Amino acid sequence: MIAIDNIDYIGYAASLAMLSVASYMDIKSREIDPRLWIPFIVIGIVISAVKIYFGELDAIYLAINLLAPLMIAILAFQGLIGFADFFALLAISLLITEPFSRDALIPPSIMILLISNLSIVFGSMIPLTIINLRHYSMVRRICGSGLRSFIIISTSRIMSIEKYLSKKHYFPLMYPIYTSKSNPDDTASGGSVSWECRTSFLIDEEPEEYKKEFESMIKSGAIDSNTLIAVSWGIPFIAFMLISVALYPLIGEALEQGLKAFLTLMF
Repeated sequence: MIAIDNIDYIGYAASLAMLSVASYMDIKSREIDPRLWIPFIVIGIVISAVKIYFGELDAIYLAINLLAPLMIAILAFQGLIGFADFFALLAISLLITEPFSRDALIPPSIMILLISNLSIVFGSMIPLTIINLRHYSMVRRICGSGLRSFIIISTSRIMSIEKYLSKKHYFPLMYPIYTSKSNPDDTASGGSVSWECRTSFLIDEEPEEYKKEFESMIKSGAIDSNTLIAVSWGIPFIAFMLISVALYPLIGEALEQGLKAFLTLMF
């Protein structure tokens, strides 16, 4: 049964408003103004402090709720995910401090992170896998590893270099590299083309640098503009977090019960 106190309404509404604005920024420009997080984190601190002061929230439970953004922070420091995702989940952890259902135990931030990842699997990875399945043999032939090939087709789009050059904010995962015999930067001196395959990209990479290399290779005749490559836009995690927060009051308790049943069955 869902039971939401008035102060929890404020935190939940603030989370939805924050993520709506952030998702728009993220999808439009792939950049989010860091100042966006400040007022919501401040509101979250106030809400958490008030609930702890009046005995409505256990400080230890709040600390456990902050474990989810801590995990995201570790990935951010490794360059695998943007710091915006960390600040978003930190704000959520302070704004939504307890489950909406009195029967639920798992902290909201952990469940929201889980729902976000499930949303990515069903909303992005599975559709991409179905679309790219016809290219799997090509990717496997070039990349070798079956696991790496599967990750590439489930997280990227397969398109020609010509089409890629007209896109914004895409990062190559499977792409050709030209190696000149005399000078790696001189495509006119003769050389060979090899393939690079990777399962992820660093958040601080510049897609335009890859485009310059491809344009140079096409101009020299080293590769054809119709050559197929695998490129990833990068998952707009903030948008999936918005979906997760919206779904949390509706499916959070059911998902927790499902997890408990699964763990009971396994152990």
